[in-house]
Amino acid sequence: MPVVSFDFDKISAERKEFTSGKVEIRSNITIIDIEKEKLELAKNEEALKFLFEFKLSYEPNAGELILRGHTVFVDDEKKIKDILKEWKNKKIPEEIALQVINNILYRCNLKALQMAHEISLPLHIQMPRATPARKDVKEYIG
Repeated sequence: MPVVSFDFDKISAERKEFTSGKVEIRSNITIIDIEKEKLELAKNEEALKFLFEFKLSYEPNAGELILRGHTVFVDDEKKIKDILKEWKNKKIPEEIALQVINNILYRCNLKALQMAHEISLPLHIQMPRATPARKDVKEYIG
């Protein structure tokens, strides 16, 4: 079943000392907690709220971006109970984890790109660039 909502609860961006030389960007995503959520729209289905933190650290001590939020996942009652049971051991079934994490990564990476640009930190994802065509390469017509 799908992820039905996504919200940021905290957005923090800080540029610190900017040193010359190589800046290493470390990223981390953490599922902080999973809570049962009540949805009025999905009467026959259960919902879970996944609380997360997405963090980019620019080392050595150049800056930090932190995004905290939650996303809501809907499924049938049995699957929700199974997820909550596994969460007691801080585990999430792989098929569910992939859906939730990919949704979080997509939304957070977009926001982090914008925030890094706003405070003049290097982008954590390589952006595509146009390059001039090579003149020494002949076109292949097959």
